[in-house]
Amino acid sequence: LEAATLYLHEKGIPVRRADIGEVSKRDVVEAEIVKMKDELKGVILAFNVKIDQDLEIDASNKGIRIFKDSVLFRLVNAYLEWVENETTTRRLRAFDSLMKPGKIKIMEGYVFRRSEPAIVGVEVLSGLIKPKYPLMNSRGKIVGTISQIQDRGQSVHEARAGSRVAISMREPVVGRHVREGEILYTALPEQDARLLQKEYYDMLDEESRKVLEEIVEIKRSVDPLWAR
Repeated sequence: LEAATLYLHEKGIPVRRADIGEVSKRDVVEAEIVKMKDELKGVILAFNVKIDQDLEIDASNKGIRIFKDSVLFRLVNAYLEWVENETTTRRLRAFDSLMKPGKIKIMEGYVFRRSEPAIVGVEVLSGLIKPKYPLMNSRGKIVGTISQIQDRGQSVHEARAGSRVAISMREPVVGRHVREGEILYTALPEQDARLLQKEYYDMLDEESRKVLEEIVEIKRSVDPLWAR
């Protein structure tokens, strides 16, 4: 038992409770307590022991993972691989929930409707845009929110760099609030911009990073402490 516990510590795996014998209800309860603080550590590692089927079902219903194997290094590797996969999945999920930097140009000669809603053709220069993304001009003023994006008459859920699409916005009047040939940016929420800079910068492509820096620079020209 001591050797197994030492091996786990060497692998950076904290142990709340180590015991000999079959997995018990107490083990499940202990794992639940840990899971409330850290879901990736609220698990049971069963090394070369039997597990009652009803207990295993009960643990599964409570969201408690039980890793079992008769070989210690395989058991530990299975757990560490799961942690790595879960961490990656959660990071991707968190990244996907953030508004992304985008830079577009309103194409000249592609104003399909001037207001209520304004419908214009745009070229996505960098990053991406999605419906419900607010757009701002180069002075940091929000000019409207994208209602819909269409590509060849079909609604799409996003448009990436290199795309030429039509977007609609209810707020602006073309010629008054926005103009042909104008560059617009996604108006990132401050918290999203901060997280993109500090936590998820490596997940942005090079062009998106440049746009993020442009957006931050525009925002800080108004508020020097923005997204610090």
